[in-house]
Amino acid sequence: MKFIRMAFPIVAVVVLLSSFSHQSALTERELAGKKLFRKCAVCHRTDDKPKKGPGLKGATQRMPGGDWRYRFVRNASEVIASGDAYATRLFVEYKRETMTAFPKLTNDEIDMIFEYIDAVNR
Repeated sequence: MKFIRMAFPIVAVVVLLSSFSHQSALTERELAGKKLFRKCAVCHRTDDKPKKGPGLKGATQRMPGGDWRYRFVRNASEVIASGDAYATRLFVEYKRETMTAFPKLTNDEIDMIFEYIDAVNR
């Protein structure tokens, strides 16, 4: 019992320090992306496990290039309605759930969200 009482504070400090080291490993942009991701977390996870929508680990490698990610995040319904094959496949795969539109997010803010997702999956 004495060992357990002595070990508990040490374990608590190690756990606390490890959580700080994870936070400090993120850049300012990634921390900003983490804050912005809160809106996304309602439907998405940062790992590869689906929630209401797909897990976002590796999403930037899966999605089409160009400005696709910005258009999709701002208005997924519009991208789907345009006949975009990748967007339509996601829509069908995730039970025809419409992704919330985030029209006010800037390209830079969207990039920060994906930088955060990539950072937590390093």
